[in-house]
Amino acid sequence: MRDVGPVPGPVPEPGSGPRTRLPPWRRAIRERHGDPERLNGTAAAYD
Repeated sequence: MRDVGPVPGPVPEPGSGPRTRLPPWRRAIRERHGDPERLNGTAAAYD
């Protein structure tokens, strides 16, 4: 068999992703403006 690349690891549990480890300033932005990553193309405006 050919090597098809890295084997996918276990799927992380919900709530354990990087979104729960936001820096404090980013979390404050989400509380004030909502989640910028859900808005259309405006995430860079808050970075």
